[in-house]
Amino acid sequence: MKHFNRKKELSLLEDFALSPKSEFIYVRGRRRVGKSWLLNDFMQKKENRFLFTGSPDSTMEHSLSSFINRWMEFSQETELGDLKTSVLDWPRVFKEINTYTQKRKKTLVMVFDEIQWISKEGMGFAGALKEAWVLWQRNNWIKVIICGSSNKFFKKMTGGEEKILRGLQTRAHLWVEPLTPHQIKNHCFPSWSQEEVCLAYMMTGGILYYLERIDPTKGFIHGINNAFFTQANNLLDEMQELLDLDFNKAGRRTVDKILSVLGQDGCDQKNIAKKTGLPKSSVSRVIEKLLDYGIVHEKIPAHSMPLRNGEGIRYYMKDFFMNFYYQILAPLGFKIRNNMSGLIFPDTTDLSQKGYYIPNFSGKAFELLIRYIFEKKIGLDSAFYQKIMLKDDQYTVMDYWNKNTQIDLLLESTKDRIVRVLECKWGKPDTAWLHALKAKIYQPRNSFFRKNVLVLGTTPSQQFLKQAAENSITVITLKDFFRDNSRGN
Repeated sequence: MKHFNRKKELSLLEDFALSPKSEFIYVRGRRRVGKSWLLNDFMQKKENRFLFTGSPDSTMEHSLSSFINRWMEFSQETELGDLKTSVLDWPRVFKEINTYTQKRKKTLVMVFDEIQWISKEGMGFAGALKEAWVLWQRNNWIKVIICGSSNKFFKKMTGGEEKILRGLQTRAHLWVEPLTPHQIKNHCFPSWSQEEVCLAYMMTGGILYYLERIDPTKGFIHGINNAFFTQANNLLDEMQELLDLDFNKAGRRTVDKILSVLGQDGCDQKNIAKKTGLPKSSVSRVIEKLLDYGIVHEKIPAHSMPLRNGEGIRYYMKDFFMNFYYQILAPLGFKIRNNMSGLIFPDTTDLSQKGYYIPNFSGKAFELLIRYIFEKKIGLDSAFYQKIMLKDDQYTVMDYWNKNTQIDLLLESTKDRIVRVLECKWGKPDTAWLHALKAKIYQPRNSFFRKNVLVLGTTPSQQFLKQAAENSITVITLKDFFRDNSRGN
């Protein structure tokens, strides 16, 4: 698969590097999303850029030694290497770097990748960096980029008044986003159908590292099977690596228990405790951390207030790969670990019998995809938006349910005073869906009108579209998203 060039992000980094003053910025994004590739592309542009990458098993001594060796190779100076190990620490290293820039009167961009490993507790790095930045910022010769995947690190180090690195950044975070479905279609799988591209997205979340494991020349079924369902290429250990960024071993086991019972609809704290056997107090405490770290998200019925102790709130995974892991990969774990080359996918998932429908996965994953498209405002110029008369991004994505009704998504626009009631369906169109959507009980706020919208993952017949129109239901499909969106994302 060819290299993906993140032109927008590179342009922002170039603007940062060429500004006439000292700058400090955070580059953030999900693990495997391509942050390090972006930084490596950035490093190719100029010679006055220094990159140091942390590793999870490094001690302070090893990290310092690696940094110094890397610095001497970059600067062609040996002062730090000549010093005794006993007198070396991060403050001394940063002091020498400041001297280096002062002598040359030349801007230096310092990039620290995998910052969570460089700045582990007891390493002394974060405090030393903050002290050094006071001097560097005044001298205007040094710019700093810190990059990492750990939400815990940024929460702990930058998130409040007492946090060590709070207030150092001079610009907003640069977020490295996953590829969009349209980028995947163009960059990764140009010959695949729209349904196949979207299924690949629903499994990977647009994370390039996962997408690169899929060989597009083998076709959808063999490409997916070889990438995720064989002994040599499985990603069953990936969840542990994701959770290791933010939790210790004991915490990771508890988090895994909670995530495994959320399902695709989400789950409230009472039922999480019931399904896992964990005390309610433990569930509440861990959920709070998962929310802080962006691993789980809340669903609250539109225009309602949650009750005490989390009642009335559902917690769910917004990460596509996590959803794919817990719904499909983990239950098939034993078979995958022992599979040399057999077609676990699609045979085990019944895909071959039901077209592109994957039981216990594709329906809700498709709903998650549609939510992502509307929340991120992707493809605003496409028929996807035009058909439901959303002409700008002035709308709110909401949830709604009660004891009798479950609605996939609400799009409320204060501009035209319309609430779009969306039902997302993946599979062969069924006229029963039209009647079910009309029967959904939801009363918009005063002066708002209701508009019913059916979002399909497959192409409906003309007869189906005619029946939808007769029932005042607007139908939008993947074709509407991909067709007119070639100019955008």
